[in-house]
Amino acid sequence: MAGRRAIYGDTGDGGVQLAASTDRWHLYPDHVLLAPDDRPEDLLRFDAELMPFADNPRRGALAVVDMQNDFCAEGGWTHRSGLDYRACREAIPGVARAVEAARRHEMFVIWVYWYNRPDLRNLGAPSLHSFKHTPDQAGIGQPLDHGRVLTAGEWGAEMVDELKPLIRDGGAGVHRRRRHQRGRLPRGDQLRRRVQGTS
Repeated sequence: MAGRRAIYGDTGDGGVQLAASTDRWHLYPDHVLLAPDDRPEDLLRFDAELMPFADNPRRGALAVVDMQNDFCAEGGWTHRSGLDYRACREAIPGVARAVEAARRHEMFVIWVYWYNRPDLRNLGAPSLHSFKHTPDQAGIGQPLDHGRVLTAGEWGAEMVDELKPLIRDGGAGVHRRRRHQRGRLPRGDQLRRRVQGTS
């Protein structure tokens, strides 16, 4: 059996090592093992398009992204713009099941929101146009029945009612900021500093 630093080394049990040290995976004919140092009883096997993989779910996190009223609720921006908000609503039960499964396996759940400053100074013309295609369409920061579109502190920026009960006190929430036309998520080290306890 090759050492941990032997890239493409023999794992000793029919596999090949990919990468080295703590970042290594073990590749087998029928799956990829992403956590070779973890106990077999702590691993779950997942089906995937290229090849099944096994991993310890406690090493990962579930990110719930943009399941907000303006995208997924009646009366939100998507609905009022004449777009099909029902596809987002159809995903809500599956998202809820995924959150419950993640909690059973002691995974972090990270709730990702997108909203903007009331003065819209964090946005450039491309971002504003992506939500306002015609002069009479309500764009980001403009009022609808429940408040301003995708604006901090407004109804449209909140998580949909069906998922709110699943958000635990002290849970991990990330504001997905947009600066001009570029979307930004925190780097991994920044995100780790924000995530405290369980979510």
